[in-house]
Amino acid sequence: MDLTTWVAPVITGLVALAGIGATLATAAKGRAQAAQLAADRHQTERAEDRRRERITLFVDALAHVRHLERKLNRFWVGDSYNGYDASPKPAGPPMSLTPLDEVGIRIELIAPDAVQRAWVKFVEATESLGWWFETDWNGEADAKVPASVAKPLYASMRELRTACRHALQGDSAPD
Repeated sequence: MDLTTWVAPVITGLVALAGIGATLATAAKGRAQAAQLAADRHQTERAEDRRRERITLFVDALAHVRHLERKLNRFWVGDSYNGYDASPKPAGPPMSLTPLDEVGIRIELIAPDAVQRAWVKFVEATESLGWWFETDWNGEADAKVPASVAKPLYASMRELRTACRHALQGDSAPD
């Protein structure tokens, strides 16, 4: 048998095997890259979902702040025993508020510590205002909320706004 008759097919076979090996290696790398891209996309989508959840939560929390500000910035006219309120109303439809307890639970679950602390202070200050209305308010429209109640309340509203804003600005960093 002549050397040239069997060398050419063997070399052709080896080249074909090398080509198949390269194709398989490229396919494996492609699968690994596709898996990595899918994992990265999933992580990005999850971060975007978390940010949307926080925005919704912070809007719900800050709606309570806005609602309270509206109440504090208007005249109180009415009958405190029957709950009649003849005060001028702000422009636009009334706000639809998520219950405080629900907002509080969601804050405990997904908000950073700074927002949680600010929320607790806001709820405590709101309860102090409610206590003042129940026990010390004389029912007169021109009655002023005492500084011992008003200052912590306004400070808690500012702190909650600031904490929410900072939490959203830092959403790109992990908690």
